[in-house]
This record gives sequence, structure tokens and C-alpha cells, in this order.
Amino acid sequence: MNKKLLITLLLSSSAMMMIAAPASAVQKNDKTDVGVSFKSDGPVNPGETGPFKGNLSLIWKPSKFMFGEQKALANKATFNNKVEGNQYIVANDDRSSAESTAWKLSAQFTKLSTADGKDELASNVSFVLGTAQSYNIGDAIDPETNDFIPNLPESPGALGTLNPGSGITVGDGSQEAVVLEAGNTTGKTILEKKAKNDITGGVATKLTDVKLTVMDSSKAQGKSYSGQVIWTMDDLAV
Repeated sequence: MNKKLLITLLLSSSAMMMIAAPASAVQKNDKTDVGVSFKSDGPVNPGETGPFKGNLSLIWKPSKFMFGEQKALANKATFNNKVEGNQYIVANDDRSSAESTAWKLSAQFTKLSTADGKDELASNVSFVLGTAQSYNIGDAIDPETNDFIPNLPESPGALGTLNPGSGITVGDGSQEAVVLEAGNTTGKTILEKKAKNDITGGVATKLTDVKLTVMDSSKAQGKSYSGQVIWTMDDLAV
């Protein structure tokens, strides 16, 4: 029977459960909240650094990169992302023209390791960034938070042609292919507005050809590995 290697790359996950303690012999009731949250099964998840309204924010990111169960190999091997559906990175600047600044969105890849952190795989995640498109966040408001309920990237009217005067570039400006080395803390540029101007709003780029390359997995039989791609939005106000 072939021994296999399970490789999973999670972008984010969270869950919480609280259980009430048993009542005492003299019955006096108190309450304990019980909560659980579920991540979307879709190809993108909302950014977690809101509020989106009146701010510079990451609006949508890939929900996860999944590379499945693979055979352990002594040589370098590349695996394809198995997530179905189109994956996007979407940023939005909802500030006024007077408040807007230059900004940069970058990405880095943590170490790809076992749950106990004792074993790591030398590896990289790579993908190709698509042409920058304009993004319309919409005008739906959550009545509880008074924040935007952002349009999904592929909802009708969400994407369009980016204003050429926006000054926004994809990748490093000359290359749209991105390679993130595991454990390298120097981020790679995904989207960047190098200079302040009067054009604000949203921008999106579609990620394609997402791959995980592992240099040597010969000693990884029967083990599972995970890591995270960290997306960082920098406000470059001087």
C-alpha cells in the first residue's frame, strides 16, 4: 500500500465552542453563550481587517489553497491547487480623495510544517496575477455594523475596466508571476499604488495557475503539512 503525504494550505480558519457547567443541587439558572462560526466553502473569503467603509481595506482573498493527498517523493514535485472556482485578491479605498494615500498589498508564505512544528518542508507557493480590474464594492449596508456588505468579485457589475490614471500596478510592475518561498518574511508585491492621486475605489486581480512546489518529501510519508499565505496591506502615507 502506498504511503501518502497530505498537504493542506489554509488561509484562515476560526471556530469557538463554549459549554455550560452543570447546575448545582439548588437550582439557580445562569446563561453561557454558545457560538460557532463557519467559513465559506467558496473560492474567496472576505478580508478580516475591516471596517471597509471609509477605509483602505483588503476586501476579498482566496479562501484556501488545497493541494490534496500526494505521494512522497525524493525529488522536487509540483502540485496544482484543487480549489474549484475563480480566486481573487480585491482591495478597496473608500476614503475621500483628500484622505487617500499611496498603498501596497503584499504576500508572504509561512513555513510549511506539521501541526507540532517539528517537521518542515522546503517549498514555495506560486501563482499568476491577472490584469488589474476596477471593483465596485456596492452600496449594501449591514444594519448592525453600518459597514458595507461587499459585492462578490464575480457578481454582476462588480468588475470593470480600471481607470488608467489610478496609478495601480499588479505584481512588481514588470512581472505578474509571484513565487512565495516558505518561511521568507520578505513580502512580494501583489497590488501597489505608488503615488497619491484623486482616484479612489476598488481594484481586483484574479489568481490563476496556483501551485505548490516541494523540494523533497521523501521523509514525509504519512504526515500532514500546513501553512498560511499572509496578505499585508500597507498604507504608505508619509
